[in-house]
Amino acid sequence: MNSFRAISKEVEIVMSVFFTMPEFEMAIRALDGGTYAPQHLVSDKVPLLNMPDAFEALRQRTTQCKVLVDPGA
Repeated sequence: MNSFRAISKEVEIVMSVFFTMPEFEMAIRALDGGTYAPQHLVSDKVPLLNMPDAFEALRQRTTQCKVLVDPGA
């Protein structure tokens, strides 16, 4: 993406920078090996249209772990 275009549209890109490549590679190998099932962390899936309600609900104490947005739903 052209950086000027991103800046002019006020695009915010957030990245994680607090891991090393060996840590990243270890995580990928662990996920690829089937030892861990990260899909069990997903506590809810919501359609894009319901995102305002989902965010509002997360403002309160909740048991949610990960909420996925399903733009096709």
